Amino acid sequence: MRWRYWKVDWPNHLIAFFSALFGILIAFELEDWRESRNNQDDARNAFDKIKQEIQVNKNGLHEALSTNLKLIGLLEEEIVPLLNDRLEYSGLTNDAVSLNSRMSPIAKIILSDTTTSLIKGPVLINMGSLLQPTLHNSAWESAKATGIINYIEYEKVLSISYLYNIPRITDELQEIKMLIKKSDEVASKSTLKKLLSELKESHFLIESELANYDIFVNITLGME
Repeated sequence: MRWRYWKVDWPNHLIAFFSALFGILIAFELEDWRESRNNQDDARNAFDKIKQEIQVNKNGLHEALSTNLKLIGLLEEEIVPLLNDRLEYSGLTNDAVSLNSRMSPIAKIILSDTTTSLIKGPVLINMGSLLQPTLHNSAWESAKATGIINYIEYEKVLSISYLYNIPRITDELQEIKMLIKKSDEVASKSTLKKLLSELKESHFLIESELANYDIFVNITLGME
């Protein structure tokens, strides 16, 4: 019996092998490139949402600070001097009507009879009308939970981390919330004055912290 030897076309086999190998490698590279590009797009979108959230927080803090200090100042300057120790107003009815229009919604003189020129009545102080901003963090927490934060540049993450970790501001916001709750217990002029002083102090502390906070906000918002 005679063996038949087949001649192997090695060059064509090698070409086919390496062509298939290169095809697989290119497919992997394309997949990695596509995934990397998707991650970069997701990171860019996440960062844009974080910047929007930071801007909302900044606007809320400044609006609350400005509005609340104005209302507290009005109470101290226009209402407190007119009260007796039981938080009652004595004076002209027309002045009381004018005060009510200016002091709404934080204070109101109860007018049981507007036909007399002089009245004496209790004054309702509504500290609940002070603004209590909520610092949002859903965009930041979402970026961390999904792992997108790993694709955001390091210097951006550092700046963002500072803006979501502001204990002095958050502590004072909590203090303000507690003081507003305590306002329901205020029953004398002296305790009202003390409460207003504490509220003003907390707002001034926030105001001082906002100086550095605003710098980081502007830096972060300027990042692309």
